[in-house]
Amino acid sequence: MSLVHQEALRDAFAEVSHFRSELYACLTARGDALFELCDALLCTGGPVRTVVDLALAPEHRRGHGALYGGLNQGRIDVARLRRALAGVVNDAQRFMAALISMVAASGVLSVLHWAMLPLLLLAVLPAGVGAVLSARVDYEMHYANVSDRNVRHMMRWWATTPKHGDEVRANGMTGYLLFWYRSLSERIDRRLLDAAPRTLRITLLSSAAGGVFLLLAWGALAWLAITGRTN
Repeated sequence: MSLVHQEALRDAFAEVSHFRSELYACLTARGDALFELCDALLCTGGPVRTVVDLALAPEHRRGHGALYGGLNQGRIDVARLRRALAGVVNDAQRFMAALISMVAASGVLSVLHWAMLPLLLLAVLPAGVGAVLSARVDYEMHYANVSDRNVRHMMRWWATTPKHGDEVRANGMTGYLLFWYRSLSERIDRRLLDAAPRTLRITLLSSAAGGVFLLLAWGALAWLAITGRTN
């Protein structure tokens, strides 16, 4: 297996892992049961006719009671789930845009002149490199913040769940939870703000490089048309 293939597999695994962590964070109550239910729904072969069928899937390691408990008492942060899905859709849109650009470039090459190949490839390459580097920054921030986010999620769960919220207030733990929740949130925000200039530089440089090569490609196309060197 080549190093390039290994790197691609590692990036794909990191992206899936990032989405699964975000999906789990969206399940604010009975998260374990709902998460296993999602795995069972995705991995079950063939149509699912009843909920009981999901309880029999190998990915669902809990009993029937946990399954119905998750469905009846589980909670989902819809706004956060929407943002997580939007991130996946944006990545897919960027991939499709790059793919369409490559197909268009190959069509132009077959019609015009072989000399357009380097400029067309250079016009598309910076966008792909910028997307990969931006994704790497996102993954670094995800791995740096995943533990703090999990702890913050548990604190929020303890403070807002009716069953445990009364116990927290009765034991005088409210101030303690608020202090650490605020500290963790500030630490996560500080990491994200520190990474923002890197993402901005990557986006600006990749866009500028792609724009320069695209202008050169248009200039070369005009020169080929004026001199009559097109096929």
